[in-house]
Amino acid sequence: MDTLLNKSLKTITAKVVGVDPSNNSIIVEYQSDRYSVLLNSFFKESFKYIESIHNASDKLIYKDEMLVSLVNISINGNSIEFDESFQSYIVLEPNWLVNVTSLTQFDFYERSLFNNRFSNPSQNKYMLMGNIIHEVFEEIISGILKPKKTFFKSLNQKMKYSFMNKVFDFALLDLKISELEPIIRQHLNALYFYIKNNKGYYLNKEILTEHYMIDNRLGLKGKIDSVIMNDKNIMAIELKTGKSWNRKAKSGHAFQAQAYSMLLENKYKDKQVVAPILIYSGDSKFYDLKINQDVKLGMRVEYDYSSKSHVLNLRNRLISRDILFNYDYDSMMHLKCDKCFDYTSCHCVNNLENISKMNFSNLLIEDYKKLSEIEKGFFKRFNTYLTEESSTIKLQIGEFFEKNTDERILEGRCVEIDDIV
Repeated sequence: MDTLLNKSLKTITAKVVGVDPSNNSIIVEYQSDRYSVLLNSFFKESFKYIESIHNASDKLIYKDEMLVSLVNISINGNSIEFDESFQSYIVLEPNWLVNVTSLTQFDFYERSLFNNRFSNPSQNKYMLMGNIIHEVFEEIISGILKPKKTFFKSLNQKMKYSFMNKVFDFALLDLKISELEPIIRQHLNALYFYIKNNKGYYLNKEILTEHYMIDNRLGLKGKIDSVIMNDKNIMAIELKTGKSWNRKAKSGHAFQAQAYSMLLENKYKDKQVVAPILIYSGDSKFYDLKINQDVKLGMRVEYDYSSKSHVLNLRNRLISRDILFNYDYDSMMHLKCDKCFDYTSCHCVNNLENISKMNFSNLLIEDYKKLSEIEKGFFKRFNTYLTEESSTIKLQIGEFFEKNTDERILEGRCVEIDDIV
């Protein structure tokens, strides 16, 4: 569903002062007045998180008030109209900026996000190849209208520079450029033919690459691979260097593209947001480019109110988990292990030898019994401090971007530029 928002609708940040579970409504305070907000069925899940925080006696992160952003709403007397037809959303603690990529990890499995938060994920071969392909793809999509000789010269220079810039990564991973370069070129050649054959990507379009966005109304931030726009429409493009799932978008990737589209929708209110496209360069394996250059790498992702509410419900759940620290890791854990990149970090978490193909040894259960109460208490406090530090940083960044430009300049944290040379 393509979306053009009603400009008369409001977006406000209000304080939650009450909840009514009988009808999924909340009471908020805004500019010293109180309003009732009846959430629709799409946001029942978010209501539960708000209710849990409001009623909680014990919170990991202390908060004396709970703020929500109410996006695309209408104020009518003492009520706030919250409706699907308005594309209304509720965002818990909107200044708590969540990276879209992190949210995608959380969508796959909660533990994977927190593994990354409390550790230092290492580079690997596929990440390295993906970074190079992404960097050169920017040149393909933004420069394809250049004269052919100029275009390919800049393309090869970009790839050469990208390899040179990552020479230490290749060395640390004990990888040879000569072995990976043909694979990378296969991806890039397929991407070139795909973009060239689909003129809608570049004819009469403005193209932004690596478009970084921060939105402290939606409480999201992220870097979009490519944004394509004209006078009326705007669309997010996400490149994935793996393969699609039987010519269908993988759910986590679709989720990411939908979240990015929401960021575009909330910023470019004068444009119609077109459903995003995922491009899978890994599908190039299914083509012999010497005999068939009509490659099909892109696929449209559904973009409707249901998908948008899913994005924000998940984001609100993440905030709730951080505040209450009530993660449910174990009940579904074994169902996700075989597909998880982080399973080596979790090998001692549970007794999985009977329920997983991974044959993990049962280490943590016995080791945990040996820990003293002092050691257990230290770990809990340390975990608390890490979580609180992470949330504090996110909140401070969000609060900074809530200020107008003049305030940022006065604080010495923003530079005013008169002319660009």
